Amino acid sequence: MGRICLQGIPRGYGRHGLKTILLAADIYEHGPEGYTQEWESEKSILLLQESLIRLGHSVFLLERPKQVAEFILEYLKGKPREDLIVFNLVEGYQSRNREGYIPSLCEYLGVSYTGSDTYAQAVCLDKHLLKLICKDLDILTPKSRRLTNTSRTINGLKFPLFIKPNGEGSSLGINEESILHSNFDFERVSDKLFGKYDTLLLEEFIPGEDITIGLLGHSDHYQLTDPARISYSGTTYSEQIKSKSGMPEILNFDLPDGIAEHLKQVSLKIANHLKIIGPARFDFRWQGEEIYFLELNLTPGLSKVYSTLPMCWENSGRSYEEMLKLILISAQERFENSSEQHYGKGIPLYE
Repeated sequence: MGRICLQGIPRGYGRHGLKTILLAADIYEHGPEGYTQEWESEKSILLLQESLIRLGHSVFLLERPKQVAEFILEYLKGKPREDLIVFNLVEGYQSRNREGYIPSLCEYLGVSYTGSDTYAQAVCLDKHLLKLICKDLDILTPKSRRLTNTSRTINGLKFPLFIKPNGEGSSLGINEESILHSNFDFERVSDKLFGKYDTLLLEEFIPGEDITIGLLGHSDHYQLTDPARISYSGTTYSEQIKSKSGMPEILNFDLPDGIAEHLKQVSLKIANHLKIIGPARFDFRWQGEEIYFLELNLTPGLSKVYSTLPMCWENSGRSYEEMLKLILISAQERFENSSEQHYGKGIPLYE
């Protein structure tokens, strides 16, 4: 996009002052069809950019990998690295490493970035691996198995089953056919999915309601949103329901206090174990007295138009700009205090 230069790169504003923010983004309208459902719309990104500018920061929006890398390197030639924050809205596609592109680049070059690190991103993108970790933490999650094209058996799981890509978000690959009632369904639907995805997750289907809760902040300073019960048409929270033009699903903030508190405790348990940094969104299934953990998204949608996390945050009595400010504060806290950034900050780039 041609929105690089706003007012020139400023010289330092100091530790707690204004920042230069590189908004690194995949833009939904500019990507290849069929792979961009997780990407934010151009309208949403521009609204986010405007909010950051209202907070007083200088914001540069770039969407090409080469542009992002060159911007960082050029900045570090003569500007204080502590005054730059890379705001990560890069999702990529197909690669299991895709949500770690920006964290890895920034950690290597010794600059601040928003959101969780590469390790947490990779673990959470692999839904099956995260479920194994949750089982070790005694967190209830549906029985499941990971499928590949050479290992695709039900192996003791009981119908009805639910099948979805193991490494995608935004309900990619999920539709009304995702609930399986027979071996015939399993063979037919898995054949379709393996035509596009390398690994699938097969789990026992839990009837009930979808629940979501958001998390901001960093370890010892986490802030949770109000949890929401999600209502939508149809039997699955499918790719077709999730729209870039609006939000056809309804968020209901009416959970019993005991259920809401349980959701918060489970979310904090996972967050502390993985040492994640917000923004994050946890998804659960509620059936009777049981809460089943489903997945954790560490690059959740931040759109004011269609994303659940900002809506849950604002229902908790806080503004969209406050959410963005907290995301930036968490990024800066890691940059200043975390050992994982010591290497990048300690190696001179230019001598």
